[in-house]
Amino acid sequence: MDKLQTKQELLAKLTALTSVPDDNNIYLKEKVKKALLKSPELLYAFHNLDLEDTELFNPDGTINYTGDWSMYYGEEGNIHPHFYLPNTQDKVRHHLCFKTEFTDIPKYNQIMCYMNVTFLVMVDVRDAIDPLTGIARHDLIGSILRERFNWSNIFGAHCNIVSDKESFTDSNYIIRTIVLEQETTNNITGIRNGKRQVINKQTWTS
Repeated sequence: MDKLQTKQELLAKLTALTSVPDDNNIYLKEKVKKALLKSPELLYAFHNLDLEDTELFNPDGTINYTGDWSMYYGEEGNIHPHFYLPNTQDKVRHHLCFKTEFTDIPKYNQIMCYMNVTFLVMVDVRDAIDPLTGIARHDLIGSILRERFNWSNIFGAHCNIVSDKESFTDSNYIIRTIVLEQETTNNITGIRNGKRQVINKQTWTS
């Protein structure tokens, strides 16, 4: 690995991780993020009125596919690439958090592992039922996630739901936790010349 010489080189290396990540957590979270932000059904289910009338739908009621749907993502949005418990707030807001985890299989296998993506749906009890469908909002969001991810190849191979549970945190949020599982390679890729490559111990040096 070449030694960094300047701040510009350091920043260029780190910002490149958003487009060509060499860490499985970053790589998979980017795939999840893109998939979630392509689902108008999911964005509607968040019932974010601040964005619904400006970014999700056009004035004539058609879906605004040119809207800035990225506003649903991040600390001020509804989708978060980490778990956290939001503070009680005056404005109703629903949250979808997700995380990635890896477990070796079998015990001494260095090449393959199990990958889990866990979705945590948190629905504010003050807006628990979707008025259009009459379905509990945490179940509606869970169904949209199931349709989008279960038995899909979004991560390069088929993944499937292995757990789907309902719970609650306190008197403020209703919870649905969904876990996806897939067998995948165990962080055996790295970045060389701006491209993801399989790490070969004979040629890959740090």
